[in-house]
Amino acid sequence: MIRLILGLSVLFLALGVLVGLPVAYVVWMIRAWRGGRKMLFWSQTGVAVLAVLALGFLLDLTPASHWYWERQRTLAWTGVAFSFGKPLYHCDTGPSFNGDGYVATVVALKPEIARYFSAPPASFFTDYPAIPGFKDGAGGLQLVHWHNGPVRADEERFVQFAVDAGSGDLASYSRDKDLTKEVRRVLNKPTSLYAYYWRYPGEQVSDIYFFLIDPEEGRLYIFQNNT
Repeated sequence: MIRLILGLSVLFLALGVLVGLPVAYVVWMIRAWRGGRKMLFWSQTGVAVLAVLALGFLLDLTPASHWYWERQRTLAWTGVAFSFGKPLYHCDTGPSFNGDGYVATVVALKPEIARYFSAPPASFFTDYPAIPGFKDGAGGLQLVHWHNGPVRADEERFVQFAVDAGSGDLASYSRDKDLTKEVRRVLNKPTSLYAYYWRYPGEQVSDIYFFLIDPEEGRLYIFQNNT
């Protein structure tokens, strides 16, 4: 009961700050305008606009920020920055109350990017994906760098957890094509590339981020499963 009361108190305090500060700022601005301090009013308006734009950029809420953060993510994943625009397919179950959720995304690669992955440099296989602050084994986090298919037998459980676990959510991918079967087909190609990192607090995999590239067909598959 005490924890519940403390939690609600912190929640209402945070809401009070988030709502109260903007309201107080607007009231102060109105008083500045009415008081004839128009220079102050316009300068502070400019500051407020810049603050909103900066916040939108950091939270990836604008087209420009989406383009920037997309390139930053692909750079960390593969060592080359690129944007892919609107996905060919995207499924997001959304996080549940305890944070569980499933995300699957399929994007088309530009021809020059697909060609890059058909013969990537040696560093691609040894340095990527690059996770900021990653320390092997810390918090049960493990990373497997990019390597070619077909998928190895000892990695089958990771594929199942990343791809097969969401097959029920992926039924809408296409009327005549099942994404799970498509991914399996791509994984059997010797030209395919895949990498992943996962967490296992116990004996079972609990979270995974799985990447798959098909240079021949120009596709990037991204799966995220949190349980």
